[in-house]
Amino acid sequence: MNNIKIISVEAKKGYYLVTTSENDYKFEEDTIVKYEVFNDKEFTKAEFNKILSFNDNQVAFNKALRYLGYGPRSKMEMLKYLKEKGFNNYKDVIKRLSEYGYIDDKKLAKDMVSYYIDLKKGPLYILKKMNEKAISDEVASVAINEYSKDLEEELCLELSKDLATKLSEYPVKKQKTTLYSRLISKGYPPDVIRHTIEKTEFVDESDSNLVKDYEKLKAKVSKKELSEYEARNYIVEHLLAKGYEYKKIKDILE
Repeated sequence: MNNIKIISVEAKKGYYLVTTSENDYKFEEDTIVKYEVFNDKEFTKAEFNKILSFNDNQVAFNKALRYLGYGPRSKMEMLKYLKEKGFNNYKDVIKRLSEYGYIDDKKLAKDMVSYYIDLKKGPLYILKKMNEKAISDEVASVAINEYSKDLEEELCLELSKDLATKLSEYPVKKQKTTLYSRLISKGYPPDVIRHTIEKTEFVDESDSNLVKDYEKLKAKVSKKELSEYEARNYIVEHLLAKGYEYKKIKDILE
């Protein structure tokens, strides 16, 4: 049986080009070091096949490490990535990554909860993010239990008060609907939001905006062929849609 002889080993950018008596191969540095693949060295075909198998695993493993360099990944994310890259040895790679602690869905889920709590995100938002990373419902459920109801209500109220101070130029009705939408987008449950809005103080400084909106609508209807009754109804309907109180609308019309 003819042995396989190493003709040359040339360092390239990110790999080693290994020329043998049979073919050329791209080897990882770990493979070169582990099996002492140097010039003029010879291996049996069985030995060389073992080296090729190890190298295949190392290529996939190093690819996975580079992928992790862009951010933590769940087990399913990594599986999908390796499959898409065409690696057939993804199970071995996942096992190694797990053994080294590079992939740990329980830790990832716990870290995500802490991270998003610091950003004042609600539990529904966090669960959505964990779902996007294909973390199992069981693991996600255990992790989100660290988010207590008291903390959830506390953060929601803090956000509500902060946002309310920036909405005072609008009518209270619009402030509440806007606030509700924003808190929903941040992942807080509807019941918590409704309770929070009840505890939030709103300041209505919308009178100057009401005048501006009225003047704009008045100018707009003047260009339409409407009766006085139709024009009045048009203005009232549009101002009500903006959240202004009917009493204030009636006052400005008179």
